[in-house]
Amino acid sequence: MLDTAADEYRRGTQVEVRTARGRAYELSGGAVFNFGTAGGLLLVPFLTLAAWLFACARSGTVENGEGYFLLSLVGLFAAVVLAAAAGILVGIGTAVF
Repeated sequence: MLDTAADEYRRGTQVEVRTARGRAYELSGGAVFNFGTAGGLLLVPFLTLAAWLFACARSGTVENGEGYFLLSLVGLFAAVVLAAAAGILVGIGTAVF
């Protein structure tokens, strides 16, 4: 079974894939975008929450969380933009090479 295929293929078509845990994955820009976005959208909120909690623990009081909230929104936007850029670069790289 081919997961995250770049194109739709006819039955019997041979493509270069990487295997992991019994599944075949084709390197494509769409797959890089999907995995990069999912990773970023999961990682950014937890990192900003951890940074806010660390600041609260360091000062011994509850810190104002407005800056951390803004930082998380910027981080979420940056995660999507960086994943899109990486997906485009991989798409160009696979088309050229």
